[in-house]
Amino acid sequence: MHTDVDTAVCLRWRFEQVAHATSDLVRVSQRDGFTLALLANAGDSGFSTFWPCGSRLLLDEFERAWDIGTGALDVRLGHAFAAASASFCDTSAGLLPPDPDIPGGFTYGTLLATATAGPRVEIAWVGGAQAVLVHRDTAGASTRPHTLLERLREAGHGPPWNASVPLGVLTRTIGLSGTDDTGPDRARFELLPGDTLVLLENAGTRGPPVSLESVAAMVGAESDVDAVASMLAAAAYENCLLYTSDAADERSSVD
Repeated sequence: MHTDVDTAVCLRWRFEQVAHATSDLVRVSQRDGFTLALLANAGDSGFSTFWPCGSRLLLDEFERAWDIGTGALDVRLGHAFAAASASFCDTSAGLLPPDPDIPGGFTYGTLLATATAGPRVEIAWVGGAQAVLVHRDTAGASTRPHTLLERLREAGHGPPWNASVPLGVLTRTIGLSGTDDTGPDRARFELLPGDTLVLLENAGTRGPPVSLESVAAMVGAESDVDAVASMLAAAAYENCLLYTSDAADERSSVD
């Protein structure tokens, strides 16, 4: 599959801090014939929701490990994710200024990484970002973000949601003591002609949860990638990245 990548980024969350440094949060690149799309975030305290030094570290280390990696697509993705996570756990606290109230520092990170070769997409993630496969205007396969909302859903607790419950709270992170450290969750999608692969960061933390059907309808209603990214960010997703790759009449994309 021939791939021409078009990218759009819409930032609404902490816009004034990241407008000139989007590469600290999102990256799309062509490497060795593969397309990598990465979404990262990090925190430098228990109250932090954005720490560009930490997210930059995760992205830099993932790309470094990918570039020296070998093997099958899924193996290479797993090794790069593990290397980025290990480096973050080992070095992120050292990036913090000294704080007598928090000896040793307090950091955490999240990362969603996709590697695409032809119609095959390998995905690995820890944290609240989500990948959704959209065919035209219909939602298909999706990953499960590590949030309180998804944990409630898995336990059989459905809507209406209690407005006082912070549904976007993360239940898994990289580097935070006490969370699951068994490695990333994994998924594999197969792109068909007309498919769109959507990557959404910080899903559902603002207002009520937005259904995947609504996401798919927004993707299907607009062909301009900048407009789609803006629509998704305005609806419920604080930061959005969208790329489209075209092969003849085929359309695949990541937001």
